[in-house]
Amino acid sequence: MRKNTPKKILTWLLIGLVGFGAVGYLSDGFKDFNYKDWFTTSNDEDNSVIDPDNVEVGYVDNGITLTPKFADSSTIGSVKSFTYSIDPFIHTGVITYSLTCSNVSIDPTDYYSVNLDTDNQEITITLLAICDYQCSLKLYAVDDPEVNAVVTLDYQQRISSVTSTLNVVEDSPLSISNAVVKTGGSISVSTAVTSSTFVFDSDFVTSVESKLDYLFMKSGITDPITTYTGLTNASYWLSTPYNSVDFLTSIGESRTGKNIMGNTITLAFTFMDLSESVLGELFDGNTDVFNYTAVVNSVNYTTDFGLTIDSIPITGINTSTSSIVF
Repeated sequence: MRKNTPKKILTWLLIGLVGFGAVGYLSDGFKDFNYKDWFTTSNDEDNSVIDPDNVEVGYVDNGITLTPKFADSSTIGSVKSFTYSIDPFIHTGVITYSLTCSNVSIDPTDYYSVNLDTDNQEITITLLAICDYQCSLKLYAVDDPEVNAVVTLDYQQRISSVTSTLNVVEDSPLSISNAVVKTGGSISVSTAVTSSTFVFDSDFVTSVESKLDYLFMKSGITDPITTYTGLTNASYWLSTPYNSVDFLTSIGESRTGKNIMGNTITLAFTFMDLSESVLGELFDGNTDVFNYTAVVNSVNYTTDFGLTIDSIPITGINTSTSSIVF
């Protein structure tokens, strides 16, 4: 028979004592278990935003770690989901949640639905409607609500439409007014027009040049040098008093070349030399004359403007002589 040496006896004795202690802990430990000692708590706040393009989710970690999982676009019915973890991994405490709103008269469940999946430690939030106030979802331990994590729920306002109007008043600069409509939400969005452009419509320019070219068909000028005027700086009329006559005479075409005698000549025409029917076609209010682009919240909003030329009244009469003697 093999004998145990004193060293081996001591080893087995130690193993027995450890085993006995483990059995004692497993049999009596849960009875006196205080899960508060198993959570890692912190007073530090993390106000970071998980996804600024969708429903805003910030979180405050206080013993429960939150991890964003995915986020869809923030239309009604869109979903955000995140997971959470608890220290320690093995625990007996129960996790639940509460949903509140900064405006106590509002029921947050009208705006958000929450699904708590404790098996997978995942929370899914569905956007039911747009709320103008911040709501909060608190995930906490039932036996000690101070062990918690708070997720703030916000809706980022969005620009829903920008309507631009061209204001035309004779003898005053042209002006443009913008009506910006935004959605509701607890996080505001800027409605300011940060920049804009105002140009002649490219199809309008092509049409005008074609109609002016027609006036030169019988000019007999050969090898002409052609220059168009008044079609490159539409914004000029935003700072200069506008009237129909000045506008029509500012747009024209000149050609310099040889006539049938070989002499260098220059001919010039303006809109005022076009027929009334042609002017009526270009300025019927439906044909695009200007293109305007407003930048609001880093998004371009483009509007096309037509123009109507009002009747041009007679402002003076000149005769070639002031007297005739027979």
